Amino acid sequence: MNNCGLEQETLLGKEGRAFSDMVLLFRKIEDAVMTGPVTGAMGFVLSQVIQKMKGVSKIAPQFLDGLGRLETMVAAAVCLSDQIALAADKNEAKLESLVLYFRQMTGEYLKVLDQILNGSGIDLDLPCKYLILDLAAASRMGKSMAGIRREKLGLRLLDPGRTCWNPSFITDPV
Repeated sequence: MNNCGLEQETLLGKEGRAFSDMVLLFRKIEDAVMTGPVTGAMGFVLSQVIQKMKGVSKIAPQFLDGLGRLETMVAAAVCLSDQIALAADKNEAKLESLVLYFRQMTGEYLKVLDQILNGSGIDLDLPCKYLILDLAAASRMGKSMAGIRREKLGLRLLDPGRTCWNPSFITDPV
């Protein structure tokens, strides 16, 4: 926005720092807030899969295992979403690590769900299929940025001043 003609007093934030001071702050909050609806969607889809599987006479063990994995991921997502909300509320540095793991877990949930749906032959209703597409789209959003954020976290962990891993990395600024 060079030479756009705005007066100095209309500047929001510090000059040259609008993205880091304003956009990134909202990204963290947006990431945190989205864990609630994503968790709810995961739970809803799981309930629909359960209902459809109840109508199948014989279910292969790998699909039962997959169903159990989905349940554990939804239960973990509920707990993780709560912790993410608390960390966001307190502006804790661990927020980023929690959100990154939530994103990773959501991707795993979608993989297991896909294996069940493609292998078991159960067919979900159209609204549920749309919700799965929404979950997949949400999972893809910011995927490359999440990779960059994990790389930065990895670099911080390899800092020469760090002698070993300990939970204090969670409180290091990103």
